[in-house]
Amino acid sequence: MGCEPTFQSDVLIGIFFSKDLSVRDFYECVQVDLGQLVQHTLLIRILMDKLSDIENHLHALALDRPLFHSEADFQHALAWHLQRTLIDVNIRLEKPFRHNPRGSKYLDLMLMIEGSAIAIELKYKTKKIKHRHNGEEFDIQNHGAQDIGRYDFLADVARLEEFVSVIDNCDRGYAILLTNEPSYWALSSRPGTVDERFRLHEGREISGTLGWLDHASAGTTRGRENPITLDGKYNATWRDFSSISSEPGGQFRFLAWQID
Repeated sequence: MGCEPTFQSDVLIGIFFSKDLSVRDFYECVQVDLGQLVQHTLLIRILMDKLSDIENHLHALALDRPLFHSEADFQHALAWHLQRTLIDVNIRLEKPFRHNPRGSKYLDLMLMIEGSAIAIELKYKTKKIKHRHNGEEFDIQNHGAQDIGRYDFLADVARLEEFVSVIDNCDRGYAILLTNEPSYWALSSRPGTVDERFRLHEGREISGTLGWLDHASAGTTRGRENPITLDGKYNATWRDFSSISSEPGGQFRFLAWQID
């Protein structure tokens, strides 16, 4: 955005009142750990307003961490980012809930803020690529099985709908899918694939009861036989996360759906 790095609170407040400023622009401009600014209450209030959108959190995270070794690495990095940038938030990883008589279910992340909770489920699905970032070597593995990946992400959405409806203080949830595999966001050129109803390509609206097509093999559907029913309607609007190289798999994009 062309601004010089600054640490002056009055200048920062002026920057934040700009309607066009994104969190990404703010981080690049101030180049400072937000924890150093907590003494300025007005700035903190503005920060809280600006950082309330999970997409902005992900854009800010991408500045330091454009890729991850694994889903667990992604989970921990996002939790650490949220802990540093949100005020008075308690974060739990793999939080169990036992309201279901069939056994416990676990949430990837649970944010608890002044008696309210936000549930987050993450998926990190990758295409093989090797990359060096800030002196650290990344050897990202190929997950494949995008049909199963789509099913599992939509199952996360259904699980979050259940949590939000059942848990009294859970105000909302977020389902996040981060990937460098273009087949997740691209429209398939092959009609009638077994996971056709689970497709997440750009612009698709997804809702209702979703199941495998009849010719899906037992090996594909094992452990995932049940249809997924979504109460809400969700639009597949993909956002850029990072671009680490021009090689195949060098672009990371994400879906982030809010569940109310």
